[in-house]
Amino acid sequence: MNILRQNLAPIPDKAWEEINLQANRTLSSHLSVRKFVDVEGPLGTDAASVNTGRLEIVTDKGSAVEYGIPQMQPLVEARVPFKLNLWELDSVLRGAEDIDLSSLEDAAKKIAVFEDKSVYYGLEKANIKGLKDSSEHDALKLPAKTDDLPYITAEAVAKLKSASVDGPYSLVVSVDQMKNIVGLNKGYPLKKQIEDIIGGSVKVSSNISEAYLVSERGGDFRLTLGQDLSIGYLQHDSKEVTLYFTESFTFRILDPAAFIVIK
Repeated sequence: MNILRQNLAPIPDKAWEEINLQANRTLSSHLSVRKFVDVEGPLGTDAASVNTGRLEIVTDKGSAVEYGIPQMQPLVEARVPFKLNLWELDSVLRGAEDIDLSSLEDAAKKIAVFEDKSVYYGLEKANIKGLKDSSEHDALKLPAKTDDLPYITAEAVAKLKSASVDGPYSLVVSVDQMKNIVGLNKGYPLKKQIEDIIGGSVKVSSNISEAYLVSERGGDFRLTLGQDLSIGYLQHDSKEVTLYFTESFTFRILDPAAFIVIK
């Protein structure tokens, strides 16, 4: 038996298929950082930390011996529980194609937002530094008019190139920014203009309000997974089963010169 204990849940195999399908759909629509960072793992549930390769050098008073303590970055383990109605799940076996999985969708969104925001904004207690406050470059200002975004993007690309940070690059924008970008189609599409400048793609995140120009050359950002996003079983009674989303991860910025914040 593994830590997820799915075999203890009174859920038919066909219902599990629906659960996993909807979970994957919801997670993929709300996770954005995995689209531009390096993903390491999953390393397994027993992975508890990442070796940073650094030592804290200690010299005890009165001792001639110096010693180093390896600096480890812990993985944070997240869980979001949710409940599903057993009769509703059994309806899959009766041919129902519209079972209510709204609580699952809500939980999937919450854990996806937690992962994304931990990367963008940091998680101090888990020693995760977020992208927003970690760039070596001064932040650029989002233009008041969306059709001026290519000029700011070109300026950001020039800054990265001057810091010897090669492309291709991706521009990660908010949902509202993406709506404005795709809505401006006078002549040559604005989205295509930006992608021509960066040599990569414009990506959207529902979990930010600013924008990020990031290098996709590789080796600059690393999301380390212990347990990848999964569904586990907690308990059940005669009416409901309680499941949960879980994952363990940490994030490290290996080169703070490899991205620029535009806000």
